[in-house]
Amino acid sequence: MIMVQENRLFRLVARFAMRPGREAEFDELVRRVTTLTLRNEPGVVTYICYRVDGQPLQRIFYEEYENRAAFEEHQAQEHTRQFHANREPLLEAADVFYLTPMSGGFRGPHPAVH
Repeated sequence: MIMVQENRLFRLVARFAMRPGREAEFDELVRRVTTLTLRNEPGVVTYICYRVDGQPLQRIFYEEYENRAAFEEHQAQEHTRQFHANREPLLEAADVFYLTPMSGGFRGPHPAVH
């Protein structure tokens, strides 16, 4: 098992609950912000939005940044600020969980291992 220097990466999970009928609009905002984030932000390691099986109004983001400063830089980007502003009318709830590793690792290549 390969272990990452866990104190280096900054991670979070965000859960979004959409208002019924607003899924297509939210998903378009997601496509825009993910494209611009991955294209323009070298400090972003992983930036993925997932649909939740059996829960069509839920989306989960998993994000990894090289460090806290890269996350703060992401938050300052115009495309991120637009995403935050434009998503609000589409959502019933949003929860963000900042993650601290406690146990485990991963198998196989990982983009954070240099």
